[in-house]
This record gives sequence, structure tokens and C-alpha cells, in this order.
Amino acid sequence: MPQTCRSALLAACVLTAACDGPDRVTATPAPRAPNAPSADVSLPPPIGIAPGYVLTDISGGVRSSATDIDVHGWVVGSRGAAGHEHGFIRHADGTVEDIPPLPGDVSTVATGINDAGQVVGTSTAPNGSTRAWFKAPLDAIRVLWDAQCNGDTDANAIDNEGAIAGRCAHMPTYWPTYHDFPSVVYNAPGSTTDVGGIEPVGYVVQPNGTRVAIADGHYGVVFPPMPSGTTSSWITGTNGSHAIVGGYTIGGVDRGFFAPSLGSAVQRLLHVAYGISGQGRMVGWYVSIPAVAYTIAPNEIAETPLPPTNLDRAAVRVNHCGSIVGWYFPSGLQGGPRAALWKKPTCD
Repeated sequence: MPQTCRSALLAACVLTAACDGPDRVTATPAPRAPNAPSADVSLPPPIGIAPGYVLTDISGGVRSSATDIDVHGWVVGSRGAAGHEHGFIRHADGTVEDIPPLPGDVSTVATGINDAGQVVGTSTAPNGSTRAWFKAPLDAIRVLWDAQCNGDTDANAIDNEGAIAGRCAHMPTYWPTYHDFPSVVYNAPGSTTDVGGIEPVGYVVQPNGTRVAIADGHYGVVFPPMPSGTTSSWITGTNGSHAIVGGYTIGGVDRGFFAPSLGSAVQRLLHVAYGISGQGRMVGWYVSIPAVAYTIAPNEIAETPLPPTNLDRAAVRVNHCGSIVGWYFPSGLQGGPRAALWKKPTCD
């Protein structure tokens, strides 16, 4: 199978993807990453396997993807149910709580969870309009304030202070708490993909279709400096201690980056990174044959792939202890994704 076709097929199972265009914008169920990583067949694969990590299938045997994990091991994501997409919360004891679409809608995804067990997500109507929602443990779902969002509201992440990252009326937005009015980060198309310490991060889209990484720090909007020659950039994750990860495009190839603070120079990574823990562990994935989910240990720079190395898999979020969530394809790409949880014996 040609590499470009394979990339599109992998993305189509869990991403909303375009198959052409020099800088396509796609979105995972959570975080809504700006694009799927591009393949780079000129680079050798990483050597070795992430030590101690074991994959647990948490799909229940249905098409699904895991999109976030909290410090207690609760996992959120989306799965097929009765012909529709439902959100789910998987508790630490393995029990699963189903989250159906909001009344009148046809699908929903649970996109983020904080350490208090508060969950956010997005519900979609038959006409494609979206509503962002919030759910506290043992409480009903509440729709986020969206009166001025024109049917375009996403919630992508929630931090331990209760701030919510997302989008309203096609602009990067955050809600200080679930009952507050949305605050636009920057008056341009885009989205915030994560939030930590009440500092949302994400990207804005320029008129030519490329993106610029953006963060709303305590002292105003920040555009993190990128390597010379960068044509597009985006932030995908933050850890609440000002560290950020993401991706950038240079010479037509997508690379990853890490920065210890919003305004500091970025450290280049081989591939796009999607999540970073409070301890500094990074995770990501990239298109290859098969697609590779990887982790970078705290205070390290080398990628190590997550098992199993013979199957397509993606890693998107990591918690304080180093437990990682994403999805994999045990029956091949045509069989669809299954929610995955990678754990190791010891905490970071």
C-alpha cells in the first residue's frame, strides 16, 4: 500500500482527515490535534522498546479510542455503541461508564479528564453543529455556555483548576470553569488543545492555511519561538508547569518540539509529541509501517516505541505516574482502533 494512502487510512479510523493539501488540518477525538504526523521514511525507526511497558486493551471489543487519563488511572475516550459514537469513562477498577450524546445529537466524545474526575467532551448534532459539555463525578452532564458560538463549540481538555480548553465560533477559546462565559484567546480561527494552570495552549490558522502555535499565559498571549524555516506550528499538550509539546513543519516534514516554558526556545524532537506529564514524560506517535506510538522518559530526549511493535498504534496522553493512553489496531486498519492503556510497574 502506498505510504500516503496508508497514512490516510490510519487517520480516517480515528481522525477527521483530508487526504491532500500541503498542510491538512485534522483532529483526533481528543486532544483535537491539528494534523496527523507526516511520514518520514528517510529516518530510521527508534531502537529498543519502552522498558517495562505493557499494553492493556480497554476497548471491550468495540471500536474505540482512549484520549486522556488522570492521576487515579481513570481513562476517557469514545467508542461505538448502538450505531453511534458514545463517550466513556473507565474507572480504575475497570468498570465503564457510558456517556451518550446530548438529547437530539447523534454522537459524543469524552476528550479530557482532570484529577478530580471532572470530564469534558463534545456532542455533535445531525447537522454537524457541536456543543461542549462538562460532567462531574455522580453528576449529570452540563452544556458549557455557548450562546455566541454559532453551533461550533468543542471542549478538548480540562485542568486541575477546572479551566477548559476548546473552541467557540471557530476561534481558540477557554472557559475558566464550566459555568463561566468562554474567553477567546486570539481573534482568529483556531483551537486550544490543552490547558494547564489556567494557561490554554493550541494554535491559530493564518490566511494561507498554515498554523501558528499560541498560548495564553498569565501575562498575555505568547507565540513560542520556533526553529528558523518553520512554516507551520501547533501546541498539543502542556503539563501545568509551563512545559509544552507539539509539532512544527519545516521543509515539508512534520517534527516535534518540547519547551520547558511558554517563552523559551524549543528543543527539537524527531516526531510530533502529543502529551507531557507533570514529571516531564512525553508521548506521541507518527505514521510508519506500522504506525509507531512512542514515549520519551523524563529528562531524556530519545524516543522508545511502545509495544506491540508489529501493530499500528498511537499514544496521545500520559499521567503523573507515566501511564499512557491511545489506541491500536489488533485486527489491522480495516478492523478499526481499540482503546489502549500502557502501564509500567513503577511510577515516574
